[in-house]
Amino acid sequence: MNSRIDDHTVKENVKENEVEDDEGLTLYSYHYNVTDARLRQHVEKGNEDGLYISCVASGSNLWALIMDARTGFGSQVYEVSPVFLHKEWIMEQWEKNFYISSIVGTTNGSSLVVMSKVREFKRG
Repeated sequence: MNSRIDDHTVKENVKENEVEDDEGLTLYSYHYNVTDARLRQHVEKGNEDGLYISCVASGSNLWALIMDARTGFGSQVYEVSPVFLHKEWIMEQWEKNFYISSIVGTTNGSSLVVMSKVREFKRG
């Protein structure tokens, strides 16, 4: 399953929280008890707020995400795979200059791989 699949038929008890700075901008958020089917929704919401995945974890075949505004990432892709580490997908992303920034496996053998590009900074 990749980041383009979205199935809202699964209900979940997602826990989430956002931390904002003094100006009301979201600095980071965390989500846990996230199912495969709802992962995309949480990532897209974070991306809309300028957040990128900085850390992932798994427990009981559910995902936990920390998304942060201060990662330095310029773009990011991810994939949930029913097998541990989908090598072909990882190699395709490497060819596009993405590098593994976070990875986790589950007890059922699935994995979540997050690959990111670092934002380019230019000196003035």
